[in-house]
Amino acid sequence: MHDADGFLTSMSKLAAHNTLVSASVSARALVLGKFLEVAMSQLTAAQCRDITPAFKQGIEDIMTMMDDMALPQAFHSEFLSLTNTIIDKLGHRHA
Repeated sequence: MHDADGFLTSMSKLAAHNTLVSASVSARALVLGKFLEVAMSQLTAAQCRDITPAFKQGIEDIMTMMDDMALPQAFHSEFLSLTNTIIDKLGHRHA
């Protein structure tokens, strides 16, 4: 029975840690999302044209680093979806 108690304690600690990590990531996403929303509304068409290639290059650099990592499909889907949304918004601002 002692092993079961230790296992449950370990699982409880892991769950608590994962909850904290998830909360931290969620908080960051909310803040960065709001910043993006506000910043995009202040950019001129010329600034959007200047930012787009640098953003795309940064994303390509990240994707190169991720090639060596085993990440779930959900991560890749969300990563590409958000990337495409930002590129689309930049494109509409300078069109």
